[in-house]
Amino acid sequence: GQVLADWRRRLPDGFEIQPIDRRLLERCEWRSDMEFYCGSVDNFMVNGIGLCLMHGDDIIVEAYASSLGGGRAEIGAVTRQVHRGRGYAPITCAYLIQACEERGCQPYWSCDADNEASILVARKLGFGREDAYQILEYNPLSGND
Repeated sequence: GQVLADWRRRLPDGFEIQPIDRRLLERCEWRSDMEFYCGSVDNFMVNGIGLCLMHGDDIIVEAYASSLGGGRAEIGAVTRQVHRGRGYAPITCAYLIQACEERGCQPYWSCDADNEASILVARKLGFGREDAYQILEYNPLSGND
């Protein structure tokens, strides 16, 4: 939509959107998260989508769609601490959303209810409906029953 196109037009001079390849992923803050969520770096490289907002050789924002399936893609982003609050995350995520849609996936946003910065980015991008859910974790079976 128009909202996303408007955000993509805000890409500042001297900045570029770069797909995350193996070499760039090694420098990314969420590298280990992508490895965990996708099962391996190889799985992320084949099945995930990652983009970085770059200024020269510096990573400003990392944006990911790591959980793709059933025609949907969960997206999220992290902005380097010194660059937060400048509107870089919605710009980068607008490009990520476009990449997801080009792969036939409908993106959705998911974050903790107390992550105000993430909620603000989601709203700027047009995500409006909020659903609460719980994540349940189970202890592994010990086999000593």
